[in-house]
Amino acid sequence: MPVTKNSADVPEAMLLDLMVRAKAIDTSICERLPLKDSKGQEHLIEGAPWLEIIVDGGRSRTAVTDTSGFDYIISQNPVLLQWALDLQKVSKVR
Repeated sequence: MPVTKNSADVPEAMLLDLMVRAKAIDTSICERLPLKDSKGQEHLIEGAPWLEIIVDGGRSRTAVTDTSGFDYIISQNPVLLQWALDLQKVSKVR
């Protein structure tokens, strides 16, 4: 899958906030499929985008499925998901 890179002008305060929050993300939480809903039932989501944080020069990679469009699906790493969605918002605004 091709990876695209773009630059974005981000206010320093927002960038610092994202960096501080990134350091606090538990990257040991490995998402397992299928995902579960609030009642514990398993679901497979086809075509949902996934987001990944890569740190330590690529030595640590943690991915999460974007479940923000599904009210009933629970993310297995909600902190990473929220951080990635916030990063997307910041990069699209500029």
